[in-house]
Amino acid sequence: MVAELGPLMTSRWQVFAICFAGLLVPTFLMGLSLPLLAKAVVARIEQAANRIGLL
Repeated sequence: MVAELGPLMTSRWQVFAICFAGLLVPTFLMGLSLPLLAKAVVARIEQAANRIGLL
């Protein structure tokens, strides 16, 4: 795929845009997973620090 797209990208900004777009969704999903998991495993606020630390 790089060999096919390489000649089409002539500037650094195009390379940056492709890399940014390719990493945007996985980064968003990884950032979203910890708050969702934390909310799922913590029933009481007293247990929050210990349980989230184990995650």
